[in-house]
Amino acid sequence: VTTASPASPAPRPKETPAAKEATELEPLILEAEAQDLVVIGNANCGAWIGKAIAESQFVAVVKTPVAPSTSVIVDARVAEEAQIKPEVLQRRWMAFRVRRLTGDPRLPLRELSALCDQLVQAGVEPRTLVPIDSRSYLLMSREHVQVSVTALVQCGHMVSPARRVVSAIPIPDTPTEVPDWQVGAWKLLQRHSAGTTKDCQKGDLFQCTLRIQAKCGIYCEVRSLERHEVTSDFHTQLSSYGMLRMDQSGARAWREPRVDFQVSKGSPTPFLRFTEGEDGSTLKEETLSTQGEMETWSKLLNAVGGSIGSISALELDSEDLAGLWIFAGNIFLRIIGVPKSQSLLGSHCCRSLTQLEHFQSQDAVQNELRKFEVLVGEVEQPGLLRARRSTWEGAGRLLLDARPAEAGGPTAGAVELQLEDGVVIHQEPDGKQLRWRVKEWTFDPFTVPAPEIPSEPEAASESESVSESVRKKQQKDAKAASKGAAPKAKAKAKAQAAQAASPKKEEKETDDEKEEKEVKKKKHKKNKEEDRERKRAVSESRSSSEVKRKKKKDKSRGRSERKDKKDKEREKRKKKKSQRSPSRSRSKSRSKRRKKNRRSRSRRKASASRKSSHSEGKKEEKKSTKEKHIQERRGSPVPEELPEREIRLRRFAEQSKLIPQAMEALRNLKADLQDKIMEEGPIKEGDGNPIIVLMNRIKEVAEWAQQEAERSEDKAPGTAPAEPAENAQAPETTPEVTKANGHAEVPDSMLVRAFYLQNQLPEEALETLKALPGEVLMNVLMRGPLEASENPMLALQKRIEEAR
Repeated sequence: VTTASPASPAPRPKETPAAKEATELEPLILEAEAQDLVVIGNANCGAWIGKAIAESQFVAVVKTPVAPSTSVIVDARVAEEAQIKPEVLQRRWMAFRVRRLTGDPRLPLRELSALCDQLVQAGVEPRTLVPIDSRSYLLMSREHVQVSVTALVQCGHMVSPARRVVSAIPIPDTPTEVPDWQVGAWKLLQRHSAGTTKDCQKGDLFQCTLRIQAKCGIYCEVRSLERHEVTSDFHTQLSSYGMLRMDQSGARAWREPRVDFQVSKGSPTPFLRFTEGEDGSTLKEETLSTQGEMETWSKLLNAVGGSIGSISALELDSEDLAGLWIFAGNIFLRIIGVPKSQSLLGSHCCRSLTQLEHFQSQDAVQNELRKFEVLVGEVEQPGLLRARRSTWEGAGRLLLDARPAEAGGPTAGAVELQLEDGVVIHQEPDGKQLRWRVKEWTFDPFTVPAPEIPSEPEAASESESVSESVRKKQQKDAKAASKGAAPKAKAKAKAQAAQAASPKKEEKETDDEKEEKEVKKKKHKKNKEEDRERKRAVSESRSSSEVKRKKKKDKSRGRSERKDKKDKEREKRKKKKSQRSPSRSRSKSRSKRRKKNRRSRSRRKASASRKSSHSEGKKEEKKSTKEKHIQERRGSPVPEELPEREIRLRRFAEQSKLIPQAMEALRNLKADLQDKIMEEGPIKEGDGNPIIVLMNRIKEVAEWAQQEAERSEDKAPGTAPAEPAENAQAPETTPEVTKANGHAEVPDSMLVRAFYLQNQLPEEALETLKALPGEVLMNVLMRGPLEASENPMLALQKRIEEAR
């Protein structure tokens, strides 16, 4: 492992031909390893180096005569398991594998040193690692990775993967909504960068740089370069869509693009600052990472003159692609493409798309870009959507025309709204169907509104205005005839005068005819409206029925395919069963016999163990009698014979491995209760903690004694309980199983002492246990030892609360 020397402040000498070759370094590919590394100096690695070699994918061990201590480069996870010092673990390193684009992947040392010089000029000190017969590696501190990647990309190299080397900004826990004055549709007016100001306005609105910002944070921006600024039509787009994030203070913001038409350049995500204009119709966006870069945006207005505030946003529901379709008033933007986390553009860091085509082949990059789409369109009226600007297709094509035609049904495309489920299904005129999820919905741009029906007073006013105009014309003609007009005019005047002088009956008839005509007109209008509504319903039902038919066809196909698969599987199983030999049935019968034999053996062993325990007890009795006889012959004093009950208790304690405190608790019980406990046999090792098992048995015996006492009271209510035999009475100082307050209690001080010693409790706990009522105390003791904790007194208090 070598360290690149930092650049000296003194002026450099003239470059030699070899130095010129080193500076003119060909573009290289650097691939970051998946895991962080740790450099351990003075490592005593004999105990864990074998495990590190077996588990870690990156291990390097260095030991030289000059530095006899061993240095190890190993995976950080293995170092954590080996319990390395925290100071060493905090400084992480990242390994970059360096290779050429073509030819031998091994890199000459002069090219590797030239690469290190480029990083040193950027203020980074890398470490080089060149194993024998392998590729070269650069080790860089985790703190300087971002600066190193930016410098490498500026020098013309490619670094990958982008998600590993480009540090992401953590998302705040509390989501912040976008302020109202930033919400809406915006047009870029001018851009100020590096001391120059560029006017970005164009004559056609749909050819300008546009952005729509929603309240929930989702945004869509359509931006492009001029054709003379790039080498290919595929490189003109700078559009993107994603989320606008803000910190909790709201002073800074940053964009997280989900679909982006440009490659990552390795630089960190820039922070933004927004300021509102004085009149509220402009917005200034300042990039904080680069000084002097600012953009001025103007808010778009609708036909009435107010700002566009109503926004509806739809996100594409697809596994392979991501997209956004967002509407603001009569303008909409639509972007579809490969998600940045899955695309070639988002997984590599390089200078431009042209350089990415050099590294990854032009066909691969352009084939991915063909999946991208940008649309800028206009809502001419609700239900009529037209594209005014497109990436690969011409402008002016219809996306949807839901207006009812004379033949019935939409003339272009179809839409099915499932707003209850938050879904919009759009079928384009070419038959392509896309499913969209509703992210924000303030108005409906897809449905044609119903026509307004004029009310009856409005129709009456129209008829009155017509009659007044007719009367005025008659009066004018009469005046002209009186002044000596043409003979034709005089004839007309005479006819009109005759009509005016007609009787009242004819006037009444004309009034009736007018009323009939008005009624007929109203009926005709109603019939027309009904016909229109029927045509709309037919068109909507046709579009929805077509979608449902397609769904049914897909379901039926899936069902038929599943049935075919199941039938094939059944046939295969039948063939396998028919091909099986009769030896399998014999093996089954043998296995059954073996199981029966095992069960019988286990039963025999259990009976033998019982007999052996009984025989062992007899042998012990014989031994004790023999020892007595021998002592009598020798003349030595014979110890006093123990009572038979004491011998049984001791034998039970030895076989159950009980502590002396538990043995004392057992002695303090009555004789019939002792017999009841010992009838169940000694406590085995597999049953659990002997003290807990003994407590459970005592509890069961106490409940049995309580039930027996209640039965005796029911049989003889007036008589007092009989006293136990003299040989079964316990000492006066020891408590017995009694009945107090209607509950069975075992307030045994020795049992409490055993619980106290087992859980290592303080003396205060012993006093609190003794002060508890019998039933609560039994519940505390019967639940076994306390859970392991730093403060056993808190655990005991929790147990007492649970027992109560």
